[in-house]
Amino acid sequence: AMTATMAHRGPDGVGEWVRGPVALAHLLLRTTSVEVAGRQPLEDPTGQVVLTLDGRIDNRAEIRSDLGGEAALLRDRSDPELLLRAYLRWGRACLRRMVGDFAVAVWDGRTRELLLARDFLGARPLLYHQGAHGLRWASEPQAVMADPTVPRTIDAAMVGEHLSTTPRSLVDTPLVAVKRVPPAHALVWRDGRVRLERHWTWEPGPARTGDPQDLARELMDVLETATGAALDAPGPVAAELSGGVDSSTIVGLADRLVRDGRAPGPLEVLSLVFPGRPHDESQHIRAVAHHLGIGVTELEPAPAGRAHYVEQIHRHLDLPEPPNVAMHRELHATARERGARVLLTGKGGDEWLTGSRLQLADALRRGRLRQAWHTASVDRHVFVARGRLHQLGRDGLLPILPAALQRLAGRLAGHDDPPRWLTRAFWAEHHLADRLRRPTLRGPSLATAEVAGWLEDGTTVALAESRERTLARAGLEGRSPFDDRRVVELALALPDLVRRRGPNTKWAVRVGTEGLIPDAVRRRSDKANVVPAFTEELDAQGGASLYAHLRLEELGWVDGAVVRALWEDHDAARRASDHHPWAWALWNIAWTDAWVCGIVRNANP
Repeated sequence: AMTATMAHRGPDGVGEWVRGPVALAHLLLRTTSVEVAGRQPLEDPTGQVVLTLDGRIDNRAEIRSDLGGEAALLRDRSDPELLLRAYLRWGRACLRRMVGDFAVAVWDGRTRELLLARDFLGARPLLYHQGAHGLRWASEPQAVMADPTVPRTIDAAMVGEHLSTTPRSLVDTPLVAVKRVPPAHALVWRDGRVRLERHWTWEPGPARTGDPQDLARELMDVLETATGAALDAPGPVAAELSGGVDSSTIVGLADRLVRDGRAPGPLEVLSLVFPGRPHDESQHIRAVAHHLGIGVTELEPAPAGRAHYVEQIHRHLDLPEPPNVAMHRELHATARERGARVLLTGKGGDEWLTGSRLQLADALRRGRLRQAWHTASVDRHVFVARGRLHQLGRDGLLPILPAALQRLAGRLAGHDDPPRWLTRAFWAEHHLADRLRRPTLRGPSLATAEVAGWLEDGTTVALAESRERTLARAGLEGRSPFDDRRVVELALALPDLVRRRGPNTKWAVRVGTEGLIPDAVRRRSDKANVVPAFTEELDAQGGASLYAHLRLEELGWVDGAVVRALWEDHDAARRASDHHPWAWALWNIAWTDAWVCGIVRNANP
């Protein structure tokens, strides 16, 4: 029953393993060149340890070398076999050695212990339910819920996080009974008890020293290695080109590797275009294509329509994907039609290499007043502020105050107050001010600490899970070289001025891609805005009528009058200046309401 709910994930077959009260299943989509005919779940030679892996290992040569003579015991070249042998050698400690995107389950009959683990960024989802009838786990929530004994009670606090537009929790889901294994964690089950433990932790150290140009070249070398690993596929690889610096860099590196014969091909490059609209990037996409001498398939997305999102809610028993994910559905279908099973993206460049506004606070903390004054002048244009003094206060003085004073300043500024569309009673009942408070940042500098905060960002993880689910439905595996652990660890070790120098964000990438991508793209200071896609979807689904009768209002969770006024403000702003100030909040309200409204059957708010 569980595998039937995820049949789309197994076009190449389904394998099952049952031993007494323990059962594992695997739905196979072959996406690497080293996969062999044998299916998972995979047993060790004694039959006591069994493993199922969703994902891949990108540092295979390193793991084989570390295994030493035991590498001769490998029965084939597949990643599941390599991970199984690593587990037999090092136990759970093997996880910290693995570079790649993975979710893995291991049943160890020798100790009667179950291990569920997820990669350091949570690229592959892994959900579970622990109840009176045992432990259920799967890659998608509806598979966990296939057991009719699992209750469908709504987690109002987690719904509140989503309604606030900044979900923080890495464990909770909108259903009380379904939890997530957090990124960089393993769940260990033994004798009916569950515990979570970290298998990877970023350890902040002093920033790397050396010539900035050399560090930029080192970053590009590591990024090229990650891109080469991402190109390992059994057929063509699709690459998404948006025209921004990040996707252009990945397409440029991938094209060079294929042309040089260092990676298999061919490469199918696909782009979304929006003719006549402010967020169209056709000129940048075509500039990259001309510079590299490659062909690009341009696709113009249209609103998916209400039925698309309703069907997602029915299928996954979860909040539906947002429009900035749904808009890629034709691109995904085209990639699959071209024979691709892998889609390269530029995701991760923004998070790890844009740099931080807290360079200003670091300058003040170190007593570099002239540098701080100059930085504030620059940053009020890079990170929008009302003026230089406001910039100095917000991003300079406030972050270096003692924590107690920061909390007091936040309360005085209303940061502990609910977004105006949430009721104060709902906000207080579910302690949302505490749930939504950002975790304490740590690092060799405040700027690096803020960048490292992406490792614990619940919004990013939720969006990545939604994107992965959509790709899986299309028969694709997404790969993002900027999110390779080797790239992230180096990015976090770079000096702040290598990530961002003055107004030049992603300085290391811009320097490292000279000649690889066109200068007009390499030197871009702007970025496309996909927010209009939210408004277009809301318009197509009825606009203001979506907020006329809200179940969330009846429950006392949102203030309906405020929500309707919010739509009026939003509608006026986008008509006057193509500004979409409340698009994300309005989308969350409309589709959280649809989810709560009985579409999830038998849910009990």
